[in-house]
Amino acid sequence: MDHIVHLANSYLLRRGIARLPLETETLFALCEQEGYELLSYAEADAVIDRLGLGAHKQRDAFLYAHQGLRLLFYEDRLSYAKKRFAIAHELGHIALMHLDSGVISKSDAHRPSSRQEQEADVFAYQLLAPICILRKAGAHTVRAVQELTLCDREQAEHVLGLLSEPCQKSASDRALTEAFRPFLAAAKRSRCRGLCACLCLLEVLLTTLFLCLALSHCTGATKDPRAAPLRTVTELSPISRAPQSGGLFYWSQGGEVYHAARDCPALSRTGSVSSGSKEEAEAAGKGRPCQICGD
Repeated sequence: MDHIVHLANSYLLRRGIARLPLETETLFALCEQEGYELLSYAEADAVIDRLGLGAHKQRDAFLYAHQGLRLLFYEDRLSYAKKRFAIAHELGHIALMHLDSGVISKSDAHRPSSRQEQEADVFAYQLLAPICILRKAGAHTVRAVQELTLCDREQAEHVLGLLSEPCQKSASDRALTEAFRPFLAAAKRSRCRGLCACLCLLEVLLTTLFLCLALSHCTGATKDPRAAPLRTVTELSPISRAPQSGGLFYWSQGGEVYHAARDCPALSRTGSVSSGSKEEAEAAGKGRPCQICGD
């Protein structure tokens, strides 16, 4: 199908198309330049019935030519990408002179395509997504193809498959690339701006992360001289490990232990503290010594 790609390139050059994507308005204008009037199925329903063409409405689009009347009918309820491709496909039939008189319509996916249908598909893909231009633009992913051409994912995957095939650049490829030079330069600048924006965002994120880590470290390392230093239980005021005041022990009303030191940190949280001998503490239900101040 290399000759179809060459014809599609020549068609783009002849019609002065030198940028992507091709919008539906551009495709409509191209069909009109070929002498065809475009009508959606909805707005041409009466015309289609009068011409006895109702059976062809099951297709995405079809052509009709008879005695100087040239019409391109299409399904307007298709997605934007599928509608573009259907019209580009019919435009391929027109440009490749597949129809002189009668009706020609795109075969659906469940029927074998004729040679002309295959050629019209190749023409449509090259029209909407010129392989030589996408290669030059560095479109190496499905998303990149979609952004440049407005193809849907299925169409972009097909185009990416074509991009992966080895090929030699033809004279028409070189001529089309030259015509698209301003577009390619603008696309390159856009990619550079996008890359710069990503790098700037990354720099901001890394800087913010560094400042947060530095602030966290400084906050943990700096102590307020006006605040009392935090101390563990063992760093509090010295606790006597021997009974004080002639063998007195201390206990709280709600606790289960007795204390050998009145200044035990465990008693600092208790409002009411009782004191007495060890026997009295045990009689009060305090059956074991405190682990902090000991027995």
